[in-house]
Amino acid sequence: MKFFKKAALLTIFLVASWLLSIGFQAVAPQEIDATKVSTIINPNPITIGGRSIASITPLFKPFKDMEIFVSEKENPGFKFTSVGGSWIEFSHDLQVEAEIRFETEGKWTSWIELEEEEDTLTPPNEGRRKYATAATNPAESFQYKFILHGDKVSSPIVKDIEWTFIRTVSFEKQENQKIGALADSAEIEKYAAYSMPSSKVVSRAEWGANESYRYVSDNSLDVELEYDEDFHAKYAEELQYSKIVEADENGDKYKWPLQYPEKVEKFIIHHTATTKNLDDPKQAIRDIYYYHAVKRGWGDIGYNYIVDQDGIVYEGRYGGEGVIGGHSGPGNHGSIGIAILGNFEEAPVPEKLFLPIGQFIYKKAQIHDINPLGTSMFRGKDMDNIFGHRDIMPTTCPGQYLYEKLPVIRALAAQDFTKKQKFVQDYDLQNLSEIYYIELNPEETREIIIKMENIGTKNWGTGTVLKFQQFDDFDGTVSFIGSKNDTIAKMQEAVVKSGNTATFKFKVQSNKKSLNSSLNLSLLIDGKTKFKDALTIPLIVAQPIYKFDIVETKYPPKIMKIGEKFEGYVKLKNTGNVTWKKSGAWKIELREDQNSEFLAKKTKILATLTESNVKPEGIATFKLELKAPSKGGYYNEVFKPVIKDAVFISQNLSFETIVYEKDYDGALVAKTLVSEWEKGKIYTVSVKLRNVGSKPWNKKDLSVAFLKEKDLKINDLTLSPSEVKTGEVGEINFNAVVDADEDVGEKNMFLRPRLKDKAFLPLPVSITYTVVEEKLKEATESPDIRVKLSFPEDTQIPEITANGAFEIYSGSSLVTTLNAGSTAKVEVKDGKYQVKAEEIIFLKNEPIRFIPKSNSILQIKNFEHRPAWNLDLNDNEYRGILEVREVDGSLVVINELELESYLKGLGEVSNSELPEKIKAIAIAARTYAKYYIDVDEKFPGKPYNLDDDPNTSQKYLGYGFEKRSPNVSAAVDATYGKIVIYEGTLVKTPYFNQSDGTKTKSAKEVWNWDAPYLISVDDSYCDGTEFLGHGVGMSGCGTKGMAEQGFTYEEILKHYYTGIEISKSY
Repeated sequence: MKFFKKAALLTIFLVASWLLSIGFQAVAPQEIDATKVSTIINPNPITIGGRSIASITPLFKPFKDMEIFVSEKENPGFKFTSVGGSWIEFSHDLQVEAEIRFETEGKWTSWIELEEEEDTLTPPNEGRRKYATAATNPAESFQYKFILHGDKVSSPIVKDIEWTFIRTVSFEKQENQKIGALADSAEIEKYAAYSMPSSKVVSRAEWGANESYRYVSDNSLDVELEYDEDFHAKYAEELQYSKIVEADENGDKYKWPLQYPEKVEKFIIHHTATTKNLDDPKQAIRDIYYYHAVKRGWGDIGYNYIVDQDGIVYEGRYGGEGVIGGHSGPGNHGSIGIAILGNFEEAPVPEKLFLPIGQFIYKKAQIHDINPLGTSMFRGKDMDNIFGHRDIMPTTCPGQYLYEKLPVIRALAAQDFTKKQKFVQDYDLQNLSEIYYIELNPEETREIIIKMENIGTKNWGTGTVLKFQQFDDFDGTVSFIGSKNDTIAKMQEAVVKSGNTATFKFKVQSNKKSLNSSLNLSLLIDGKTKFKDALTIPLIVAQPIYKFDIVETKYPPKIMKIGEKFEGYVKLKNTGNVTWKKSGAWKIELREDQNSEFLAKKTKILATLTESNVKPEGIATFKLELKAPSKGGYYNEVFKPVIKDAVFISQNLSFETIVYEKDYDGALVAKTLVSEWEKGKIYTVSVKLRNVGSKPWNKKDLSVAFLKEKDLKINDLTLSPSEVKTGEVGEINFNAVVDADEDVGEKNMFLRPRLKDKAFLPLPVSITYTVVEEKLKEATESPDIRVKLSFPEDTQIPEITANGAFEIYSGSSLVTTLNAGSTAKVEVKDGKYQVKAEEIIFLKNEPIRFIPKSNSILQIKNFEHRPAWNLDLNDNEYRGILEVREVDGSLVVINELELESYLKGLGEVSNSELPEKIKAIAIAARTYAKYYIDVDEKFPGKPYNLDDDPNTSQKYLGYGFEKRSPNVSAAVDATYGKIVIYEGTLVKTPYFNQSDGTKTKSAKEVWNWDAPYLISVDDSYCDGTEFLGHGVGMSGCGTKGMAEQGFTYEEILKHYYTGIEISKSY
């Protein structure tokens, strides 16, 4: 067994082998011993406002702060019983929710919120890979959904999504499997008298575990285990092993050796996502086992035990008592992981589960000498001996509903529920109540009935009462109606003879304040004999939960006339646990953050409750009596239920409408932000307007009046779309031609759109620009390209240095000059750019540009951009200029450099490939980049041409890649300025990883493009068996095969791009 270090890892685990690919694809189903598995992969990024979003958002929404992506219906071609998913998430401290649903027998289940685990291996700047599983009854199809929450400035990103469909079979006949001998060894036998509680545990053989998953395929291979040296050094005393077993009695090696701690100290509680009313828990456990053991490479199921929804306990990880599992990262060693089948973030825990879980832990605690109510130091913290997964890792597991019940589980695990021997003592009792805990909603009253069997030899008389212990935390949270002093109830019967049952009744009433305590009850016989044994019942008052579901709404129409009246309603289901009231200090109202424009008097209260009160699960009605504002325009009314200081955890409510006061009216939405215009050049200007009048705009009726410099020419005026209906946004575009003799300096242009010769904006739109001298270039000179870098704009302040002297500019004004090794930081404060260089702070209005002198190389010192295959490298060095500027509220870094230098820093092809393949890729990449410099905008309206993300542009790594890839640089030089043209025009040249070895795909087939040069062509030189990527254009795999057969780069390009020519553009 070999160990190697990995700094970011928090626990020992087997290295998983993941096959991630490019493009959206389905991996063919595999049959493994009749177990069926199929995987789909979608690497396309999902973000708010991104083109890959597949959802419908409100027509009028001006800024998106939430987006919902819903996948297509996925069908693996067989009935499956579980899915396992993973994706990379760039959250930017914003919320991402993942949900799935299944189609079973033609009906869809409800959406299930997934329980995610986070891979701590990945550096935060590379995103966090998340994992999740869910079980279902046999299903035909599946959909997944991501809900992204933004802040109107930043957006989370989800990419590289992978889902594996699983249906395992039961291996009930074990004779053909590898069965380790450890369970029969003397060292494990010593546990045998203690390891099984009286309630039967379903064995691995009984739930059908395929034990071959736990073994390596070749015994000659070393089993490699990663470990974090620093973590193990820090907690060396806790992480001691009593034994490690690498192979069974036959010498067959385990994928993950069986490891045993010196001491088991903790119980860690989990939940697993499943559909409601799961019919076959054994199937779900087998699927989890496969996903953990095979897909994630853990060599076995992670949990030590699993509990189904009927309270039945199943054996989890192989190895017997105390074996270390793989369920909680840093908490694995020295713990027992218990997972309950069910999603308890969304649904309450069935009451019938608590007693079997408590009894099971009680007996395990007896074996390992653990106090279920106690605490001890664990990984540097004083932790409960029974705690939730979330207490040690960043996760919501075991779900809020189960997590809140951990005190109940602790209390039950501390009690012995075995039956006592009867008629031995004078006074003794057996609790027959079957009340294992009391949970109240806020402001709830409940009658409690306690039944006790008299198993002593003496009778209980009239003076027998039930006493309780008054705790301080009862004050203001609960009261016991009719109690007196410490007496909570009198015995209902006059006399209870030996062998009969006594009854005690009392009422407990909760307040709005939450409570997590215990009710300690003791029996006083005939007013004098008190039992030593107390009856302890966990007593919980739930945290007030304010939630709702929208049942029905009647909102104002999308278009209203000023002063128009409207009556509507909002119906909400109370899905919390607090009763809503119409009046009193805790009344509920629909309220806005500011005075509503739709009410006759100035108030934030949009509506009040119609019913006098609405209990949990009831339906509330709020009547809307509204009047359209007296001023025309677009209105977005956002409101929510409010109860005093309570916070509702459901989404806000809103309606949107256009209020018009005339036929033609408009509102400015956005306009082109112009900086410098060179003499003699043509610039496209865009102005976006919303139609807030009652009539549509037509292109034939549009004209624009300009107030401008005399020599500035305007042409090619367009309106898109040609008809803009009320509420829609139209875009006016035109070209501005700067005269070659125009004076330099700041200029202003004003435009006033007109419909049927009438102006319809209250004020003209102003465009400010600065005329500068033309920046002449030789015909043979490479053009410049501007590339947005993936520096974490929302979390860090860029720190820029260089290996030589460099200058810092704000716009065109020199700020300062720095020497090699000096560092400058840039941030935005109070609307200005703040540059801190050599302890001097400069405040500037224009974007900050770092310009090297004498070919110096700039570096972003605090940009962690390391390739996963070698963390000693850091791709944070760049040729050319670095510009720091604010874009859409975020500070971004843009690299401006010559196109040829950009190509040398592209990581689209390996330095070890054949020269002709590298040349072909270089020309395709040059063509792609130049297309977005000269012809189209990849990011419309943004101050850059491309970014460095291969999922949206090309994989740009910068000067670091150039230094270690001399063959790529040589290929770029050898093809200097060469591009692909079709019928004399520069075109877009997509390329991808590999095909299935038959043919590429056409652009019409994949994207519905009419592109004659992107048709399906033979790709038999590719030795692939499946598509990796979109499949359109040049195949990387086929290009390699053609280069190996002696084809030139020009022949390769003309094969994949039909009818094209290679032209030298400069």
